Amino acid sequence: MLGLYIHRDSPIHALPAWIKLLTMVAAGVALFLIDDIALLLAAAIPAATGFVVARLPARAILRQARAVLPFLIIIFVFHAIVTDPLAGATVVVRITLLVLLAILVTLTTRASDMIDCLEAGLRPLAPLGVNPVKVSFVLSLTIRLIPTLFDIVREVVEAQRARGLHRNPVAVVLPVFIRSLRLGDELADALNARGFEQD
Repeated sequence: MLGLYIHRDSPIHALPAWIKLLTMVAAGVALFLIDDIALLLAAAIPAATGFVVARLPARAILRQARAVLPFLIIIFVFHAIVTDPLAGATVVVRITLLVLLAILVTLTTRASDMIDCLEAGLRPLAPLGVNPVKVSFVLSLTIRLIPTLFDIVREVVEAQRARGLHRNPVAVVLPVFIRSLRLGDELADALNARGFEQD
């Protein structure tokens, strides 16, 4: 979901990163304070309006939202069994709105702008031992690696589908895990070769 900025000349794209991030946090807090599913559904209107104003392609939005669909189904079934279907639906709607807000922010905000915003926000914590530059570097690295991890999953699924093994979770998860570890080792070697200080 991160590092997938789509350039458009829209008012939402033009907003500073810190405004969008603060708005997302405030909206997230407000959503968790609302228990009425009707009000939550009504909150989808401004969220949808944001996508329209930003002129983002529906395909890009759906591609990002589709990744969380299995988790939403699991959450709904769990709540429907443990509590009741209405409670499950309320939780699912709340999480869906949060995901949509995150998609809107990440598709309309450059990763570098988010990193700069985070670094500026962490700067007051420097006297407490927090290194804003290093934290920003780690986040930047994470943002750049997420698409790579998605590519690994896609390649493994396609390879296992060709072998007729794509329905076997172990046959998919294990190769993804191994390739991810290998990627981590290669990244660690590259950082060490460049003298990256590890505290």
